[in-house]
Amino acid sequence: MLMLENNEKLLEARPSIEWMKNYAIFQPSTPVLRGVLQESEPAMPIGLNGGRLAEAIEEILHEEEGELFFGDVPLEEILELIDWADDLTISYPNKGNTSAFVPSARRVIEFHDSFMKKADRFTGYDASEGVLYVLFLSCLALNPRAPRIFAVDNFDQSLNPRLTRAVTKRFCQMILNKDKTVFLTTHNPLTLDGLDLLDPRIRLFTIDRSHKTGEAVLSRVEINRALLEKDMPLSRLWTSGAIGGVPNL
Repeated sequence: MLMLENNEKLLEARPSIEWMKNYAIFQPSTPVLRGVLQESEPAMPIGLNGGRLAEAIEEILHEEEGELFFGDVPLEEILELIDWADDLTISYPNKGNTSAFVPSARRVIEFHDSFMKKADRFTGYDASEGVLYVLFLSCLALNPRAPRIFAVDNFDQSLNPRLTRAVTKRFCQMILNKDKTVFLTTHNPLTLDGLDLLDPRIRLFTIDRSHKTGEAVLSRVEINRALLEKDMPLSRLWTSGAIGGVPNL
C-alpha cells in the first residue's frame, strides 16, 4: 500500500521498502535439502525449507579458464568446508545415482569422495546433512537471485562444533562481500567464535525476558575492556552467563 499510494512524502521511504520486499525467513529441512520431500514454502531461487537446492547451485556453478567457480568464489574454497569432497557436479537423477525406492527431484547434487575411486560418485541423498547445509548457506550468500535481506532460523543446525565456527566465519565474509543483510539465530556457543565483532557490520544481540513484565529484551553485545579482561572466547562468555542470552537455571 505504501508503494502504491500517491503521496510525495513517501518517496524517501520507498527505496527502503523496495529493499525489504523479498525478505524471507529460511528454515532448512534435511529431507527437503536431499530432494526426497516436496518443498512446502517454494521461493526462488531456493525454497524456504531448502527446496531446489541443486537447481540453485546449477545456476551459479560455472567454469572459468579451467577452474570451477561457485558464483564468484572458487569451488575449492567451498569444498574446504567439506574435508572429504574434492568435486561437486549437478546432474539428472538416474538408476545409477538414485535408488528406485527414493523419490527424486529434477536435479541431484553429485559428490566425489577424495578417498574413493574417480568413477565412484554419490548424491546428496547419501551425503551428511551438514554438507547439504553448507551448500545451502553458500548458495543463499552467492546466488544473485537470493534475497538481499533474509533470516536463517537455527543457523547452527546439522553442523558439528568446529564446522559451525568455520561456516560462520566464511558465511559472514561472503555476505559482507555481497552487501547483504542477514539475521541469524543460534543456540550453539561455537557460532559466536566465528563472529568478528571488531567489524561494525557484524553485530551480536542477546534475547532475554524481563522478570517483571515477561517482555523480550534485546541487548547488543559489544567488545569492551570488561569483556577483554575476562580473557575468554565469546562461546565461554555466553555459557558462563556473562553476556546474557541464557536462562537463569
